[in-house]
Amino acid sequence: MMLGYLSSMTAIFLVKRKILKLFLLGSSAIMCLLLVATRSSTSQSVVLGATAVMPVLMLIARLPRSVIQAIAAVFVASIVLGVFGYLVYCGLTSYDPWLPFRGMTFTNRTDIWQFVIDEIVKRPWFGVGYSSFWAIDPTVQPSLKTDGWFAVYVVINEGHNGYLDQLATCGIFGLLGSLFVVFRTTGLAGSALNWAQCAPPAWRAGMLTYPTAVFYLAYILGLLLHNFTESNLFSNNGSLAVVFLICALDLEKWRLSVRNTGRALPPRRRLPVAALRSGAAF
Repeated sequence: MMLGYLSSMTAIFLVKRKILKLFLLGSSAIMCLLLVATRSSTSQSVVLGATAVMPVLMLIARLPRSVIQAIAAVFVASIVLGVFGYLVYCGLTSYDPWLPFRGMTFTNRTDIWQFVIDEIVKRPWFGVGYSSFWAIDPTVQPSLKTDGWFAVYVVINEGHNGYLDQLATCGIFGLLGSLFVVFRTTGLAGSALNWAQCAPPAWRAGMLTYPTAVFYLAYILGLLLHNFTESNLFSNNGSLAVVFLICALDLEKWRLSVRNTGRALPPRRRLPVAALRSGAAF
């Protein structure tokens, strides 16, 4: 439902006929209703966050590169200073810094995380091998099926945290390599958003259209957040991981197309949203 909402909302700007726009808008509304029915708090948070954050990022992407870098530096510095200030406050007042988080189980996921962390400590550098940790027969490793997690007859087959699962299967080196690919793809998505074109011929030329670039960035950022409570970003057969692979390949195709043709990046569109609404690009 999360994927359907993000793709339908951005696809509205890729079609010209009003009937298709209304169809996609209705599909997005249905996806939201189904998402509420599933009561998946993580996916709902991603959808709400994307709706609030993406317009801000779209405005920032139209600014000069130096301004974008300054905003990013201020954002990171604010987080670091905030955490540092909180720890200083805790040290001066003898306040337990973990107190606000005690009792939070994330629907019993913390029990699973603790088990995965204990296994990571045994093989921290290279893990047990990609996609092999949860493939162990529960009769061989009974701790994978325990009454303490969810229900008696439920077999846990993921760590419900993709980053911990990657550490358990591929170790520290595997996680660092995976994050390099993810952050590189995120950076490419940001660059594509900054230089995206509206005309459909852009697809044939290897230049991404503006709505497609918006979807890529929204999806990748949402998946990074979603991966904290579900193991999907580094999955070998999950649908969300397959979509991420498609995004990464298409963004690399765009990068290589610009480099191999020897062309400079086209002028940034100052009013991409207005151009999309006017339909002039179609």
